[in-house]
Amino acid sequence: MRVKASERYDKIVSVIKSCETKEQLKNAKNMCETHLQATENMNEYMFLMNHLLNKEMRLGYETKNNR
Repeated sequence: MRVKASERYDKIVSVIKSCETKEQLKNAKNMCETHLQATENMNEYMFLMNHLLNKEMRLGYETKNNR
């Protein structure tokens, strides 16, 4: 069964939102790059990378606040 590109996009966004470590974010980035290769949709890729960057910044702020 093939997964639609929009379903894959939604799944990646939910994975990014659930990331709690830098290692998990690295794996999510790999998912984004795989998605780009499969769909060749640079627009979606940029939105995914934006989600990823925002999550990375949030994790960084949370880490600083917990020190």
